[in-house]
Parts: sequence; C-alpha cells; structure tokens
Amino acid sequence: MSSLDFNAFKPTAQKIKVIEFHPVQPWVVMADVEGTVTVWDWSTQQVVHEMQLAIADESLLQDAMLQRLAEKDPAYYGPQLSAGMQGTKSAASGAVRDLHFLDTETCFWQIALQHQLQYNAASGGGIPHLGRVRGLKGHRWLVIACETKILMFDLVSNVNREVPRTLLDGKAPTRTAFLFAHSPLLLGYGAGESNSSTIITPVLAVGTSGGVVYLLSVATLQIYAKLTGGHKSNVTAMLAMASKRPGGPDALISASVDGTVAVWEPSASAPKGLDKELAPKATFKAHDSGVLSMVFFQTAADSPDAGPMRLLTSGDDKKLAVWDTATWKEVSRAKPLAKGSCHSVAYSPRAGGPAAVEPCLLLSSEESPVIYGMYPSSGNVVQVASVEQLLPAGSKKVPKVYQMACHPLLPHLVALGANSGFALLSFDSHTLPAVAPLPLQLPTSGDIDSPPAGAASGPEGPNFKGPSYLTATGNNLWHVAFRQLWREEPGMRLLTTERILNKKIAPLNHTGRPVVAVSSSGRCCSVVWPDAGEYAIYSQTHSGDWDKLDAGTGLAVAWAANTPTYAVIYQPKAAVPTAGKISKKKSKAKEQEAAHSAAVASAQAAAVAATVVQVFEVDEARNTVKVLAQELPTASDRPIGLHGGALLGVTYSRSIKQGSRRTHAMQLFSWKSFEPVGELLCEPKWLAWDPDVTVAALAYADGITLCRTRPAFRAFATLPLQEATSGVWHRHQLIVATHTALSCAFVAAGDPGGQQTEPFLEMVRIASLAGGVVSQLAAGGDPTAALPAESMRCAGPVVVIGMREGGMWLVDSRGQPFVIPVLHAGLRARCLAAHGDLTGARAVAERGLWRTHHDEMAQFIAAMAAEGSGEAASMTGLSLQAELGLSLRSGQLRRALHCLEALARGAGDRGTLNGFPRWHQHVIDDGGTSPGWSMKGSPGMSSFRINKTGPLRSFYSLDAGAFVPVEPAHLSTPAATPDTIDWDAPLKEAITAASQRSAPALPATTRPSTPPSDAAPAPQASTSSASATQLTQLGTDGLALVDAALAGGNIDIASRALKLLLPHAAGLPPEQLASMLLRSAQCGLTAELHAFAASLKGRAGPQADIASLVALLQDDTSIAQATLQSTGLTNLAAIYANAWRSTAMPQALLDWGARLTAVSGHGAAVIVQPPK
Repeated sequence: MSSLDFNAFKPTAQKIKVIEFHPVQPWVVMADVEGTVTVWDWSTQQVVHEMQLAIADESLLQDAMLQRLAEKDPAYYGPQLSAGMQGTKSAASGAVRDLHFLDTETCFWQIALQHQLQYNAASGGGIPHLGRVRGLKGHRWLVIACETKILMFDLVSNVNREVPRTLLDGKAPTRTAFLFAHSPLLLGYGAGESNSSTIITPVLAVGTSGGVVYLLSVATLQIYAKLTGGHKSNVTAMLAMASKRPGGPDALISASVDGTVAVWEPSASAPKGLDKELAPKATFKAHDSGVLSMVFFQTAADSPDAGPMRLLTSGDDKKLAVWDTATWKEVSRAKPLAKGSCHSVAYSPRAGGPAAVEPCLLLSSEESPVIYGMYPSSGNVVQVASVEQLLPAGSKKVPKVYQMACHPLLPHLVALGANSGFALLSFDSHTLPAVAPLPLQLPTSGDIDSPPAGAASGPEGPNFKGPSYLTATGNNLWHVAFRQLWREEPGMRLLTTERILNKKIAPLNHTGRPVVAVSSSGRCCSVVWPDAGEYAIYSQTHSGDWDKLDAGTGLAVAWAANTPTYAVIYQPKAAVPTAGKISKKKSKAKEQEAAHSAAVASAQAAAVAATVVQVFEVDEARNTVKVLAQELPTASDRPIGLHGGALLGVTYSRSIKQGSRRTHAMQLFSWKSFEPVGELLCEPKWLAWDPDVTVAALAYADGITLCRTRPAFRAFATLPLQEATSGVWHRHQLIVATHTALSCAFVAAGDPGGQQTEPFLEMVRIASLAGGVVSQLAAGGDPTAALPAESMRCAGPVVVIGMREGGMWLVDSRGQPFVIPVLHAGLRARCLAAHGDLTGARAVAERGLWRTHHDEMAQFIAAMAAEGSGEAASMTGLSLQAELGLSLRSGQLRRALHCLEALARGAGDRGTLNGFPRWHQHVIDDGGTSPGWSMKGSPGMSSFRINKTGPLRSFYSLDAGAFVPVEPAHLSTPAATPDTIDWDAPLKEAITAASQRSAPALPATTRPSTPPSDAAPAPQASTSSASATQLTQLGTDGLALVDAALAGGNIDIASRALKLLLPHAAGLPPEQLASMLLRSAQCGLTAELHAFAASLKGRAGPQADIASLVALLQDDTSIAQATLQSTGLTNLAAIYANAWRSTAMPQALLDWGARLTAVSGHGAAVIVQPPK
C-alpha cells in the first residue's frame, strides 16, 4: 500500500473550504472563508487569477457597467449580459459555497469519465462532437456559487456574468453541477419534436437553500426547469450521471441536509406548468442526519471484469453508505472513524484500487489531521497520511483538513484545503497496474492492420495477433485476451472490445501489491510481492495449463531477453529471536525490551547483508528449473532492484551522480558469463531493449536516453519525455506512456561500422489528456495532414501493450483495455516502414497522403532500412530535389543527373518538365522492369529497377565523400585510374580567404531555352529569379552527384553534371565554387575552365581567387597574374610567377617588396629574392 507524500503548499490567511481540479490544465481553484477565489497553477506554483468576493464587488460592477456601455453600440458583437441581472451587482457576494471550471475540456472529460465508469468504454469513440457547443467555445468559465448570486467569470476575456437570487426565487445557491446531454423536451423545443435524439449543450444545475434545483442555460441563463419534491432543506451535494443507455440524456443525483438523496431524469418528460417543475424519479433516505458528501466509484471484482459502479454517501451521523446505482438499494453501511464524521470523500482510481490492493476511497474529517483510505471491497480503513507532519498548524494546535479533492485524470494527485492553506499531496506516480503483456509469437507487419473476419486463431494459438496479457486481480493470476470490434451506431462507427479469453492461472496466496513479469517466449511468468518479500514462477504446459515451478524468498525478479532465464534478489528471512519472559520489575523489563530490540535489529541487518542475486533457467520442455549462478559478483554493494533484457541490470543501494542525475547505481551483467559489463550507470525508472538488441531505452525523470549497444554501449539521443511510466518496443519504434500522453518514437540507430552511421529519430504524439478535445476540433483522418491529430488517452496510469490488430492498446488503472485506432495513412505508413514493410508503407502513403507530404514520407522510409532509399525513390509525387537525393542514395546516378538537369533549368516539380524538349528522351533502360518499382505518374521514368544492393548514405549527412554508389555495369563507364595529385591542397588558402570576405552578389541567370550540350558552356550573366538559397541547394545537390560519380568511376556523369553547374557558377558560395572548379579540372573540362577564368579576368571579388588558381591549374599564367594583382594578393602573384617562371616575375617581386617595405615600419627597403 502506498502513502501520500508532500508535493506543494500555498499558504493562506484563512481556511480553505472549497477546491476543485481542472481536468487538463495544471490548475486548481480554491476559495477561503473570506471569499477569496484563487486559480493556482500547481505545476509552476504561480497564481493564474485571484478575486475577492466577500466585500462589495466593485471590480465586477465596473466590468458590468463597461459591458453595458459596449452593448449600446449598434456595431457591438459578442456575449451580452442578461436583462435579469440588474439591481444587485454592487451587493456583496457573500461566502463561496461551491465553484467549478467550465470549458470544452471539462465537458469532454465529464462525458468520457462517465462512459468509462458506467459503460466500461474501451476507446474514445461515442463522445459527441463538442466543437460547436454554444456557450463553451472560446471560453474558460469559472462558475462560483455565492450566498447572494452565482458568478460566471471568463478567464480568457475577463467577461463577468451573474445569476442573482431573484432569478432563483430568492433562494441562496448552495451547490452547482453541469448536465451536457439533454432531450429536446427539456430545452423547450416542444412536444412535437422527437425526444429520441440527444442535444449537447451545457446546462447549469443549481441547488438552493430551499431544496429546489434549478436548471439554467449557460448560454442565455434561461431557466429550463425546476426540480422540486426531492428535498425539504439545503442541497449539500450534486453529481451528474450518464444515462443507463449510451447516448441518452444525463441524470442528476442530489443530496440534502435532511438526509435524502434524489435521482432526477430531467429529459424524461417535459416540464409542467408555468413554473416548469419536474419531480424526481426516485428518492431515498440515505442518513439519519444531513448528507455531507458523495462520490461515484467502481468496486473491485474477483475477476478481470470491471466491477459495477456504486455511490458512496457520507452523513453527519458518522456513517458511510454504499448504494447500487442500478437499483438504488443499499449495499453496505459502516462507521469508519471512531470519532467524527467524514466531511469529505474522494475517489482515487489508482493502479491496484479495483484489484483491491489499494484503498482507493479517501476520507477526511474536520476533526482529525489524518487522511484515511478505504478498500472498496472489504470496507477496511487504513491511514494513508497525517498532515500533522506535512503542513503547518497555523493558529491551531494541529492542522485541520476541511476539504479534499482528487484529480480526475491524475489520480495520484490529492488536494487538501486546510486551516493554514492549500496542500498538494501525491501517491507514487510510477505505480502501475499488475499487468504483463504477452509477446507476439510471430510478429509481422500485418499486426498493424485489422485482421479479416475469421482469420484469427484462438487466443492461445501461435497466430493470435490480438492483445493478450497476464493480470493479478481478485487474489488470482489471470490470462486474458481481447479483440476489437466495430459497432455500427446511428451516424457513427464505434470501436469496442470483446474479451475472448478469461482464464484463471493460479491462486495468489500473498497480500499486498503484486508485480507481474513474463519471459521472452510468453510461456513463463513471475509474480513478486515486494512488501512480503516473496516470489513465484509459473510455466505453461503443452496442454495450456500453468504450473508453479519455483517459489521462495525474493525482492525482485527479472527475465532475460531471448531465453527463459531469470534472476532473483534473494534475501533470507531474518532469524528474529523470540522474546523471553518479561520481568515484573520495570527497570528489568526495559532492559529486556531493549535487548530484544537490539537482537531483532541485528538479525535483520544480518539478513540484509546476506542479500545476493541468483540466476536460474527454465527448461520449458520439461517444466523444470536449474540454477545457473548462486551469486553474482556484486562486491560489497547490496542489490535492491533488477532490470531484465539483453543484459541484466542490478541496482545497488548506494547512489551515484552522472551529470544532473543522482540516483541509485546500476551495473549491467552478462546473462552468459555473469560478469559485469561496462561502467556503473544511474538507475533508470525502467529499461527496455529493442527486439534486435541494438538500442536500449533508459527512462529517467527528465527524459528517455537512447543508447546504442554496438560496438559499445553509448548514448546517442534523448527523448524529451519527462516522467515516462511505461514503454514497449516494436521493431524500430518505442511506444511510451507518460502521465498525460502517449508517444511513439521511430528510431533507426544506424550502423557505426557501416554506411549509415548517423541515427534517425522521429517522435509522434499519438494521444494525450487534451487530445480528445483536439481530435474533435481537428479532423484526425484528414489526408491533407501529414499526421493525425492527438487522440484521447485514458485517465490514470497505464501499461502499454503495443500495436495489435490496427490499434494501439493500453491497460488502464482499472485493469481494463483501452484501444486507440491507427487509421491515419501517415501514422500507418510509418509503422509499416518501421516494421520493415517498405512496399506496404509506400502504398499506404500514396493512397492516403497528399503529394505535399510524399517527400517527408519518402525520407522516413529511406531512413528506416538500408534498402529504403530505392523503395522511397519509387514513390509518386516526389519533388525533384527529393528524387535526386534518393537516387543518389540508391545508386541511380543517371536518374539523379536528369533530376539535376531539370532543377538547373528551373523546374520545380515533374509537372513542369513536359515543356522541356529533351526530358522525354531521358528514359533509362536497365534491361528490365519490375512492377513493384515502377514510377507511376512520373514522365519518362516508368522503367526503373531499383538497385537494392547499393550502399546508402544517411539523410542526416549528405557528405558525398563517404558515399560509394553502385550502378549497373552496362551503364557505368570504365573506372578511372586513381589520381595521385592532392587537388584540394592548393585551394585551402584561397577558400579560407574567400570565405572571410563578403559573399558574392547573386547575379541574374537566364534559364536556357535548350538543354546544355556537351560543348563548353559560355558563362553568361543570367536573369532568372532564382534565390541564393536555391542556387546554394543546386550546388550542394550537383556536387554530391559529382562526388558520387567520381567515386564510382563514372566520369561521363560527373562531367555532364559539372557542365550543368558551370552556367550558375558565378552565383555559388566560394566553398562550392572552389569544389566545382576543382572537380572540373579533375574531369578534364579544360575549355570550360578557360572560358570561366577568362570571364573573371581583372574582376575583384572572392571568385577571382578561385579563378586565378583554376587558371594556374590550366597553365594560363597570364590570367592568374591579372586576377591575383587585381585582388591585392601580390604575394601570391609573386610566388606563382616564380613557380611558373613567368615573364612577369620581376615586376611581381618588385610589387611584393614595395608592400613589405610599406608595412615594415623601420624605413628600410625590403628586397625579395626568388629561390635559385
């Protein structure tokens, strides 16, 4: 059982008596007895908004007057104040009785939680669309029930609205609640309208001091109905409840000081009379005195099935009563506290609550500083926290708790309103349900798609692809399996689940929280009770039954990645001596007690010191266990935890610090030699290894560190996912759950010893707590979007099962499955590519994504596998630049050359290529065509056969020097003889000098009307509108093609590519210009280089540096001298004049000497003598 720990505290001058969490935003609203209302951000511990309501509302009055003046303007458009809100705006609001947030997110999650609790909904389907709900869109209302009025304050626009007591027949509002689903009859559409349809609009239910409940429109503040006849005194609590049939209108539960509980169904019939009165459907006496609080909760079940929903009421008679919500009959009644009543009750559906291992019902009393927890099945009450040690006492002897609230979506967070302020407490947020997913026996890319009807095998068969897991609940270990179903509803298809296996494996004879784990084959499992220090090992026989193979004393169990091998932390039971007869003398009795306590402590210390890690192996064929290692060499460190996988992680009791992290130390061990591997690491929250054992994910509080395992264990990336609670690997994809979201990281670690050395990483947020609203406001299946909008993530802690049958499966805190369908083509294509089905990924992307996203998808496919570039290059709709890069990676140099020619001629995509006369001649005949690789819709490119065996480059690095392309032999030119000249050496200084000066002005370039010929291109001043960025990219792509061609000996392709670049050379950056001219010299383009150098003769600028050296490479010393002199590089002019023994050498030496004399400063002439 976990306990509450201190998280945050906000001191106040007065006692806090009303508090509520916002379900999505990190906000909590509180009100003290003096009427101060504060919205507080608990994540940053900052005040979002604060208002004082106990005194005259001067600020609200001023805002209302300004609003009235604005409404008088004929051009005014916006929310208007109701005519019935005049007269008492300057009156004091009085004490705050109740307050709530009201916006689209609160509406969505009230409906979603009702569906999960009442209908056991397994997905986010069935929740009506809320994007156009009147009165909510664009608003974040804060609804405050005061003694004299109800205030509605918009946190977005600061608009104030009021409902005075006069609108409530002079009765003071005491409690509020919201109903969202209604029939047309309640909303006044008339008896002629169909009452079978449900309309979604917010209706404010206001309980009053007279026992009457008023239903008001949030948009217009019009009274829809008065609920009368249920209570005779103050309404003290109200709860909204979904209809008994999915999609029906909401019901309302109210309680009163007179001890009664009333059940209302406002949409069942039309209001009667002028007063629009409605009678309750049922009323019953819940307590002899007033009802103080009430809450819905789910009971624990003896099986994995979800327990029924119950209503818990707390009365001033010091008793708690549980009611069946189906019949409203009493189920049980108890007096949990010896003294005092339970003034506040809350439901915390933490992991283990429905399994009866956690007290998920929280109780507090104004007469005690203790927070109690009650088990929903047995009714046992235990202490979970004492605020006496956590909060300041203020003016009291001990702190008092007046109000308690549990976060509806993060059940580990508990808020307390005390006499000294507001406190935020927390249970262990990393406690997960006792669930262990069973691995797929034959994982394939088909797991991403829904199976055809009748294709699935039995849930225990090797071909079963649905979600299957082991869970510990109801003092038994169960094997359960599900499949997904689509149910047709009016106007929609709902995704549901069906349990097809519910098999009891073994009874669990220990109490406390169990931890379940399975072997890599799924045929063995372990159950550990850390509190009791016991464990058990079970194995599945050939008949399908499970036998217990091993049991004993142990603190933790971990399994190996590929074998049925497990490790156990063995700690012997402490040999506690029995206490002898106690002496009647007090002094002697104290000595005996002290001696016994010392003996017990010594025995416990001896047991701790004897803690070791043992390793066992299961023979699955014979169902036997043998010992592999009696003790791992942990030196003097005491093991306290284990992490399984490809290597065994052993956590030690001592701490280490690495960077900003300071946690327990963890040592990795080999499962074969049982020797330590590598250095000590900081212990992660959890450790997961990918199926290929190439990447390990270590989850820490500040993020997830991804480590390569070969050739050395080393980190290469960090995922910014804080407080990740669970994760599971599929091939190249890590699905991670945090407290608020579900994300999928696609990882290709690369091969440090191969061609693709750089890692590829892309993270997609699949679902979140805010995603339900987001997915309703954005079309999640919109093909114009590259990825789907975030879906709804179920509340509370979850265990990730992974991808099964076309959905992402989770197990929530109630132990029930939750599925997120993977329907969007962008996400499905990524999952298929990560699984290795590149052809399927390309087909899904081509069918389901707009062409604007094809470049991005092609890059993803190319990065996921070594052979992905060829498949990605076959995708239709690629831009020319993307096609060029993919052609290079797949070794298709001629195809890349044609793309470069099109880009050089100004084409942006294939749609503009039809105007080029020669384009249709660029059809490559590879000697055959494969239908799977055809370029559909690509003019002149329909006859490709991708070379799958060519080495690849990473998309992270386009360094062509590391790329050795492979091209079919009949397309290749004979390999050139390796050149022994270091062509880069004479250019280094020139490139550096050119880079330090200003970049070249972008010249205008003309697009040639005819394709470039093999003749030397005449450099020309062009007049194109191409930008410097486009020219730079053209140079990058062109040089990459040239380098790839030269590396493969394809001089012809390199020469043609250089001829395409030379007309644009004047606009290239210096580095690219130098590389292009150098490679032109390598390819023997003498005429082209002479023409280019001559065009720059005598021109100052960084190009002149390059042109002079190019001229020297072509033995044209006159051009070299002229360009060097024009740029002031007289020293280089002299050196090169001497090196080439030019006729201009004497003059060059004199010029250099004159410059040296001018800068020497000592007045003596400097004479430069050339070497002999």
